Amino acid sequence: MTRFFLDDVYISLRSKIPALLRSNLYRCLVQNGLNQLPPEENGAEGGRQKKRFKDYEIGDVHIDLTEIRLGKKKFYLFVGIDRVCKYAFFELHDRMTQDIAKDFLTNLIKDFPFKIHTILTDNGAQFTYALLAEHLRQKNKIHIFDETCANAGIKHKLTKFRHPWTNGQVEIFNRKN
Repeated sequence: MTRFFLDDVYISLRSKIPALLRSNLYRCLVQNGLNQLPPEENGAEGGRQKKRFKDYEIGDVHIDLTEIRLGKKKFYLFVGIDRVCKYAFFELHDRMTQDIAKDFLTNLIKDFPFKIHTILTDNGAQFTYALLAEHLRQKNKIHIFDETCANAGIKHKLTKFRHPWTNGQVEIFNRKN
């Protein structure tokens, strides 16, 4: 195995095969499985293997919201995206309350073509009481969003505080739209 870059192989063979194109060479390497290093050599330096992302099943949904300004009016875009199939559901509201978040979740569950088993949200007040100081949390009261999840048999997970990239699916969707 030479470990040459594609361009190096192309340059070395170009004089011997005048009709050779770079794209043809690449397709030939792919067809014969020579475009990647073998698995035992595919790790980082020092022999360490690259860490793989966890495999998820359909029904693992990220939910978040973003603020949208249209002229002087402010709206809130609630978005839910499945981590695997990238199915997206969204609603536009003029407020972001717990009741609206619950209604969004209810509509998402009705519209989603598969069974939702896990929902990941940030720590916003419309989704959880987790960010409230311990003495401000209401005792023996479940957040309306958590209650809706529990009634539907859905596990509600929260991102780490100040880690918006954990919920990256929705963050990317919000930036593109």
